[in-house]
Amino acid sequence: MKTKYLLLATALLTLCGGCATTAVTPIERLKTDRTYAASTDVIWSNLVAEVSAKFQIQAIEKDSGLITTEYLNLGSGFAGWQQLKLYAYEPKVIFATWAGGARVRFSVLVQETETGSTVRINATFEGFDNNGSKQWHIWQTNGRLENDWLDMLDRLTAKD
Repeated sequence: MKTKYLLLATALLTLCGGCATTAVTPIERLKTDRTYAASTDVIWSNLVAEVSAKFQIQAIEKDSGLITTEYLNLGSGFAGWQQLKLYAYEPKVIFATWAGGARVRFSVLVQETETGSTVRINATFEGFDNNGSKQWHIWQTNGRLENDWLDMLDRLTAKD
C-alpha cells in the first residue's frame, strides 16, 4: 500500500513539475542608430563603399536613403553557430542544432537631419536547424554587429 502511494506521489510530481515554465526575460539590444555631424553625401559614399565591399547589394536608393543586401554566409557547423551566438540571441526551438548554416543581411537607412545625418542599421540573422525543423530560423540581433559598423563609420567620417 505504501508503495502505491509513493508511486502516485511520484507520478503527480512528475506531471506537475514537467509543466513548469520559466519566466521570459525581455531581451535588450544595443541601439542600432547613430547621428553624425557629417553630410548625408559623405555618410552615403562611405556606407556604399563599405557595405558593397562585404555584401552583395540587393537594392540601393539614394533618394530614400535605403541600402539593402543579400544574405551573407557566416559559415556552417560550429563556426557558423559561434558567429550567430556572438551577434544574436538563440531562438527557442526544440531539439535544434545549428550546424546547418548561418547568415546575415543588412538594411541601412540614411536620413538627413538639421545637424548632419542619422544612420540606422538593421541586421537580420538566420540559423538553419538541421536536426528538428530542418528550416531557417530568425535569431534576434543583439545590436553588436550594427554597432561595429556604426563605429567603423565614426572612424571613416572623422577622416573626411
